[in-house]
Amino acid sequence: MCEYPRMPATVIAERIGWQNSISTLNNLNAQNRPESTSVDPVDRLVHDLGQAAHMDLWFPEPRISVGYGQALMLPVLVLTLSYSRVFKALMIPTRQGPDLTAGTWQLFNDVGAMPETMIWDRESAIGGKGKVTELAAAFTGTLATRIVLTPPRDRRIQRAD
Repeated sequence: MCEYPRMPATVIAERIGWQNSISTLNNLNAQNRPESTSVDPVDRLVHDLGQAAHMDLWFPEPRISVGYGQALMLPVLVLTLSYSRVFKALMIPTRQGPDLTAGTWQLFNDVGAMPETMIWDRESAIGGKGKVTELAAAFTGTLATRIVLTPPRDRRIQRAD
């Protein structure tokens, strides 16, 4: 539950025209406070089991040696189940569509289930222009799921808190 700053009893007394003891008003206020506390807007999001999974890319700082004296920052595909917040991750070679779909398939195969909805942050190979790409649409159509694109945010994994 969200805790908002509490108004002092003297201010409340002044606003409502309270003529009695401040300690009496404090006691009444303490009794009513739990009922009047508002719900945290973040806690209103409710996901049912199997309803949604958040997909995102993470780019860890350490560079990985890929041979011939080259080191690359390889993307990590992260799957976070919205109901349980269980997450899995898989390092993939590129952020291209075929690698993303293959990685997604492997992550959901490890989980053992497919959600009704995959939530993506407008990754370019999935839906960078606000519309799901042809490859991503064919992939989700085969799996009887759908993709919801959200506005791009910072590069943190939002659902793994």
